[in-house]
Amino acid sequence: KAKTAFEFRKVFKALNVIKLIEFNNDQEDLSSKEDLMKTENRTFVKGWGYRNKELTKQDRNYYKELFYPNFHQKSKSLIDPEKINIAIHIRRGDYVQWEGGRYFFNDAIYTKAIDKLIELIGTDCRVLIFTNDKNLNRHLYDSKYSNCYISSSDERTDHYLMSQCQYIIGPPSSFSMWASYIGNTKFYHLKGENDKIKLENFEICNG
Repeated sequence: KAKTAFEFRKVFKALNVIKLIEFNNDQEDLSSKEDLMKTENRTFVKGWGYRNKELTKQDRNYYKELFYPNFHQKSKSLIDPEKINIAIHIRRGDYVQWEGGRYFFNDAIYTKAIDKLIELIGTDCRVLIFTNDKNLNRHLYDSKYSNCYISSSDERTDHYLMSQCQYIIGPPSSFSMWASYIGNTKFYHLKGENDKIKLENFEICNG
């Protein structure tokens, strides 16, 4: 069915029956394309860069209930209601090669970011680690942070737990952005060891 739909779209585009607008360049001015979407009767949109954040903000609770209907009880014993909970997404695995290993960070970069955020918050925090690194130096994080949890749950549970924290730190990844979106949680994406982490740089993903 998907192949048939694709073929029809190509024919309609060639006949100029429909307009196909692509959003693949994060750096371009999108205003002209957005205006075109409002004026054309039959318009198809494709591309990673397309977002309608006003609509996706309205659907936040819908997706939360759809994908995580019975997850609240799972998080009760892991999220500390009396402390600030910080989620750390340590993504390794595929990030060895992705973008030439640009975001494959060592433990020193992650602990530096955690320490800075705790300093900025100015109070005792619970640190929750989420990672795909099977060889993570667990002793390092357990010994450095007295109130630390290293998850070994499945992806959906990790997503939900991350969403219940107050802050999320990790490399650029839709994994942490989804948790931010679902939980209305502030996130910050690390770019490297020279990041200047500030509370005002944390934001909520709206879609």
